Amino acid sequence: MDLICGINPVVEALGAESRHFDRLLIAKGVRNRRIEEAISRASRQGIALRFESRETLDEFCDAMIRIAREAEESPETVLQAPVTTRVSRLDQTRAAREPNLRWTRPEKPRS
Repeated sequence: MDLICGINPVVEALGAESRHFDRLLIAKGVRNRRIEEAISRASRQGIALRFESRETLDEFCDAMIRIAREAEESPETVLQAPVTTRVSRLDQTRAAREPNLRWTRPEKPRS
């Protein structure tokens, strides 16, 4: 997986149209002319857009940096990945497959 970080390198890569992008990750609530340009170019090229919180993007970048360091120090560890996964994704998957759209009052225990 290639990763391009920063608005200017992303806009330049999108302009070249010679690279394949899987998705464009954008921080929620951040808007300026360069970001709008990146969104427009990505949309024209059919690239999926994903808006994430700044915290989620920071966690992602930290994880990529850790993986790159591990790959340099002990490649066998990276080749055997994943070792652990985030448990919260399981709950999100279940929520998507079994949506509970109506709140019901819990029954009171009978004495």
